[in-house]
Amino acid sequence: MDNQLERLHLNIGYLLGLIDGEGCYQLESDGRGHFYPSLTIGNTDLGIILLAQACLKEINVGCWIWSPKAHGKEKRKMYRLYVKGIKRMMFLLNIL
Repeated sequence: MDNQLERLHLNIGYLLGLIDGEGCYQLESDGRGHFYPSLTIGNTDLGIILLAQACLKEINVGCWIWSPKAHGKEKRKMYRLYVKGIKRMMFLLNIL
């Protein structure tokens, strides 16, 4: 796709679908009585998470990926993409 606006709409649609299916909005505590909004997207397919990261990067939303250590009976590697903070979340929610 060479049309930048169409690619932007496609990326936003991809993010919306991924957030709807795999995402979680929440308020997290910093342990000192302050709360901040966050978005977490979890999946076992790294390709999906990397594509979501690329979509967020294209719309200038900071995020990072973390992979917790597998424990117990679960042997699959899990990947989580995080967007945290009031400024990032307000910017992202206004776009979406």
